[in-house]
Amino acid sequence: MSQPKPNSTTASFANAILPDNERRAEDRVHTVFRVARIIGADDEGLARIKNMSDSGAGIRMSIPADLSDTVTIELVDGVELRGHVVWRNDHEFGLNFERPISAVDLLAALAVGTQSGLTRPVRLRVAATALTRSERGVRSVRVVDISQRGLKLLHDGSLTAGLDLKVTLPCGLDRQGIVRWTRDNHAGVMLLEPLSVEALGSARSLVTPCVSMIVSGGLDEPAAQP
Repeated sequence: MSQPKPNSTTASFANAILPDNERRAEDRVHTVFRVARIIGADDEGLARIKNMSDSGAGIRMSIPADLSDTVTIELVDGVELRGHVVWRNDHEFGLNFERPISAVDLLAALAVGTQSGLTRPVRLRVAATALTRSERGVRSVRVVDISQRGLKLLHDGSLTAGLDLKVTLPCGLDRQGIVRWTRDNHAGVMLLEPLSVEALGSARSLVTPCVSMIVSGGLDEPAAQP
């Protein structure tokens, strides 16, 4: 949840995208265990990249997609690959990239960025009302974005650095966390227990109120304004 740092690996990422006419004869498949943000036509979510080659990738994702649909993979902030669905089996999908890449160079740049701390975990951009519970009472906040390990919240000024709190999303999912920073009524919350990729598999599901929240009326309180 720290603020973005200058990314010196940008050039390496750019070099991994090959010209359209430069497709390699040998398209080796690399086993990958990486989390990415997947953007479809009607939803987005986190997904697991299982393997990658110069021409495509195998992914496991929760958002719906049909054959020939266009899907965007965001590996880190600002690094995106677009592809088309060429096969599917339940939640397993195969993509063909619109432009060829150098999988070796791309994966190497990602590893350097992760190890150096120059890249941040992928996050979902959401706009939903949530509840926080702390020693300050129950507050209504707006979720700006969410990752496996944290959230950015828009609040009424009551959240301060170091505050222990519990955040409950519209879908009923909740986590304990600590406010790490605040600025201009925005707060970064570090979660004490990370969220799974599956829990963040669909942004639409995250912002859909569950029955218990609707019955309690817990999300009807006015949201914090900028």
